[in-house]
Amino acid sequence: MCALTDGNLSRHLSVLEKEKMVEILKGHDQNRPLTVCRMTPSGRKRYLEYLSTLEQVIRDAAEDTKPVGAQVRGLTPSRA
Repeated sequence: MCALTDGNLSRHLSVLEKEKMVEILKGHDQNRPLTVCRMTPSGRKRYLEYLSTLEQVIRDAAEDTKPVGAQVRGLTPSRA
């Protein structure tokens, strides 16, 4: 789903685990390797803060692109 190789995903998860944002549990299910990755409470808090920041960036960008007066669709104000 992430379009990452196993090694690349493993590296990303290792960094998140080191920062205490996720916990990784490894085990077996019917003799097959099983890895469970869970977001920690502090990881969830930081993720929600990150989403809030992204939402503010989007709001700011939308505000900057609102048309002002006659500057709609490339029109320029006429000189009277």
